[in-house]
Amino acid sequence: MVMSMLYFCVFLFLQGHLIGRSDAADIKPPVISYRYTDPKDNVTCMMAEFSAQLKFSLPGEETVIVTDGVVDAKSTCGSPEENLIISFTHNNVSQTITFTFVNTTEKEQEKAKMTGIGLKFNETKFEVKNEALFEVPLASSYRCESGLDVTLNQTTEESTVQNITLSLRDMRFDVFRTTKTHDYDSDYVCAADIKGNKTVPMIVAFVLAGMVVIILVGYLILRKREDRSAYQSV
Repeated sequence: MVMSMLYFCVFLFLQGHLIGRSDAADIKPPVISYRYTDPKDNVTCMMAEFSAQLKFSLPGEETVIVTDGVVDAKSTCGSPEENLIISFTHNNVSQTITFTFVNTTEKEQEKAKMTGIGLKFNETKFEVKNEALFEVPLASSYRCESGLDVTLNQTTEESTVQNITLSLRDMRFDVFRTTKTHDYDSDYVCAADIKGNKTVPMIVAFVLAGMVVIILVGYLILRKREDRSAYQSV
């Protein structure tokens, strides 16, 4: 009886958890993989995968999901700066997103940082620069399912759009690579994912443990009452 109730509770939790994940997955933009190989030495210097969504401040709060992105040949490898340029099409017009990375040494440790993102959309330029959007030890890949929401400010005055929010999800970046393999370097998981991964299992564990204790206590009390009734009847 106790085990049956426990299995039933676990089943209900998993059903709700899986349904929630399925509903969320239905509205997610597609995750696209990107690789840029330096033609000079045939080394894949940058690898990335993420979903991208652009939200415009004006006019009409338009949202654009990048579904057909490809790596632009104008991307650049090398140290101390690399640029990964992603081209995509919107309304039959080519648009580009540029990710800028720098290689720095801090406290005798080499790090790779994303310091800027630029967007060229319908001939209007938007950007955020000189920011530490993320950093990882060199020879590590940055992984963050939670992603980033970055506000790109307009750099020209020809457009009525003041800024654009670039939402990146299910991110993985591996830059300043020096090997010819197509395997990601060891993961450096972002703080948001670590916090989320710890919190949910702990809550589930405490809830299930509490339910087990309550069921066991109830069962023991019931058994004790039954034993007393049997003894009195004798």
